[in-house]
Amino acid sequence: MESIRFSIGDIEKICKATVLRKSHTAQDITAVITDSRHIADGIHALFIALKGIHHNGHQFLAETHDKGVRTFLISEPEAASALPDDCTVFQVSDTLVALQALAAAHRKKFNIPVLAITGSNGKTMVKEWLYQLLSPDTNIIRSPKSYNSQVGVPLSVFNLSAAHNLAIFEAGISQPGEMTSLEKIIQPTAGIFTNIGAAHDESFIDHRQKTAEKLQLFVNCQKLIYCSDDYEIGPKIISSGLNKKLNLYSWGSGKDAWLQVLETTPNSQGTKIKAQREKEVLDIFIPFTDKASVENIMHCWTFMLSEGIEHSVIADRIRRLTSIQMRLELKEGIHRCSIINDSYNSDINSLSIAIDFLEKNKEYKRKTVILSDILQSGKKSNELTIEIAQMISKRGIDRFIGIGETLYAGREQFTVESQFFRNTEDFLREFDLSSFHDEMILLKGARRFGFERISALIEDKAHETILETDLNALTHNINFFKSKISSNTRIMAMVKAFAYGSGAVEIARHLEYHRFDYLTVAYADEGVALRNAGITLPIMVMSPEENNFYFLFRHMLEPEIYSFGTLQKLLDSIDQYNSFITFPVKLHIKFDSGMHRLGFDEQDTAALTALLAEHSDQLQVASVFSHFTSADDSSEKDFTQLQLTKFCAFADQLEKALGYKVIRHIANTAATLAFPEAQLDMVRIGIGLYGIDPSGIYSKELLPVVSLKTKVLQIKQVAPGETIGYSRMAKSDKPRTTATLAIGYADGFHRIMGNGNWHVYINGQKAPIAGNICMDMCVADITGLTGVSEGDTVEIFGAHNSISEYAAKMNTIPYEVLTSVSARVKRIYIQQD
Repeated sequence: MESIRFSIGDIEKICKATVLRKSHTAQDITAVITDSRHIADGIHALFIALKGIHHNGHQFLAETHDKGVRTFLISEPEAASALPDDCTVFQVSDTLVALQALAAAHRKKFNIPVLAITGSNGKTMVKEWLYQLLSPDTNIIRSPKSYNSQVGVPLSVFNLSAAHNLAIFEAGISQPGEMTSLEKIIQPTAGIFTNIGAAHDESFIDHRQKTAEKLQLFVNCQKLIYCSDDYEIGPKIISSGLNKKLNLYSWGSGKDAWLQVLETTPNSQGTKIKAQREKEVLDIFIPFTDKASVENIMHCWTFMLSEGIEHSVIADRIRRLTSIQMRLELKEGIHRCSIINDSYNSDINSLSIAIDFLEKNKEYKRKTVILSDILQSGKKSNELTIEIAQMISKRGIDRFIGIGETLYAGREQFTVESQFFRNTEDFLREFDLSSFHDEMILLKGARRFGFERISALIEDKAHETILETDLNALTHNINFFKSKISSNTRIMAMVKAFAYGSGAVEIARHLEYHRFDYLTVAYADEGVALRNAGITLPIMVMSPEENNFYFLFRHMLEPEIYSFGTLQKLLDSIDQYNSFITFPVKLHIKFDSGMHRLGFDEQDTAALTALLAEHSDQLQVASVFSHFTSADDSSEKDFTQLQLTKFCAFADQLEKALGYKVIRHIANTAATLAFPEAQLDMVRIGIGLYGIDPSGIYSKELLPVVSLKTKVLQIKQVAPGETIGYSRMAKSDKPRTTATLAIGYADGFHRIMGNGNWHVYINGQKAPIAGNICMDMCVADITGLTGVSEGDTVEIFGAHNSISEYAAKMNTIPYEVLTSVSARVKRIYIQQD
């Protein structure tokens, strides 16, 4: 069953578009695409070329055409020249407005309840838990987990079909005025306002204004659920007059709440909540203890009661709620494989997103998908199977393994190498796991199929300690830096030193996906590794060693040239390997503006330009650059300005002598933020990508990307007078409970952090390190902590312990913290699907 269908005339009318060209083979549209990287079936798709500060979909029209798309909606008419005559092309003044208009028109076709959720936090969890709670009785369409923006909401709404009898969409805003647009698209009949917090504060006068903006989502609703304890939301509902238009269902501790919370009692298994509605006392048991989960489930409980659902049914389902897997995980697997683990979630939208993640990896030539039946899709089984088979065929998947009765029954639809099993038990019993080798495997299954059993068998379990990189946080930081530079300024990312310890290949792959302009490594072998992994971006090598010039030429790497000696060695190597070099060889000239480490000096200008001119048929200067010494120190602003002046003068002379324009760059992370006048043609972002602003000014706007985590190996009781660890440095003056952790100084957890100098977090609770840190393990004092068990995850640094604080305790800087994490520590990459 198709979700959407628009004729050519529909698009013209709804979008108020001008038809620049109409193909005689034009067909109705059944898919809308805004990203040229995510195309499964282009024939019936409409590509909408969106424009932003640092992206322009018009640049990818030809690429999109090559993938089969023949219908385009653009705002730059001159871009149509890039398309052949077999295309239908529409022009509008604003493609985002057109996208939203199409989504609103699609929404109007369906007369079903639509629940909209907004708030600063908890939107996705409330939506996913409501899906768990309501799906046994209701065919629900819900937005993919992160699709709540001005673009994401329309793409979510396009999935609405006649088979659904409830839709749940989340909506988020970052600027005033945005929610009015989203309300017209979603057209909700009911709403949940989770809370109001600090997210996107910088765009609003205060929380009152932000609350008022978010309430615009509910102006045409029939009812609204919210927490009456939130002092911002309730008064704003009254002042806006919505209390006179809507049926309000609030929960909270006050007597005026529709559902008044009387008692909240946590224990080791969860939280018991007693509440009163009118004169009836109700209670539920939530299998979670953290405050956020309790709050999110209270919203769900209140909504279900407002729907008239029998409380015994509600209580039973809430007791059986399971945690929501919010992310894809990339881990090392057996036999040189990599595993993308999403073994708790399976729907058609998240499958497409997971394949996007799979496609970014060019290192593996072979790609395998293990998929369970997709439940509660709202589509007929045969139609869904055909859609999956087409997606697998057109997205470059080499092998497909289907598990479940529906996929088994539709196995004839699959044209790629395939195997099918009726259930997970049959797969585990019959499949030869040794056939997995040198490939990337996407493991994606609905929770009831128990794919965690498969994951446990094919993941490499070499070490309990992991360095976890959050690619969503990295994306947030990328977008933050893009917002701070002009649209004409390029971005070079520093991925030297194993991408500051987090893993160069995956980080580089993510940066290439987000269309960075340049990468930089320290040595040629790092660049070679990126090329072997399929990275095609230009790569600058900062320390080109003489014996590695061959590899620079072979892999199209671009050396930094900082002296006449390095330039002469480059020329000598060009003579030696001349026969297979692609000319001109691109290079990057380093100028010493005050660091006094490497680089040409001002007095070298004439001789340098003469030598470059002499070999202009062989060499091309791609960029000229320098390093600030103290861009993160406001007291050194005058010296930073002097460096910038010197550098620009040198670059002017170099360009004049060369006779062509070269890229100029001197701004690192700190300078990009503190000295916008130094951004020039390109900026170099390094530690900032990982959520660290060296100046501290923008730290709250950046997200931590990297977390060091380990496991609890054993829990012990230590009697008074006994000691802990080597040298008996920690002596108990009272009974203690300790947890032995699977991390030591050989993993990069330095000895200086022992004896109470650092604390870890276990289940959100703070635990100091007791005694000396050993080579492979250490001990945390968990006396008084609740719910700690062997096997629990322990955070060394991350969301609770910032890298900056950790570095300060080590008397060093975050760079050293990240790069000192041992190579034996497993790197895991996560991304919300």
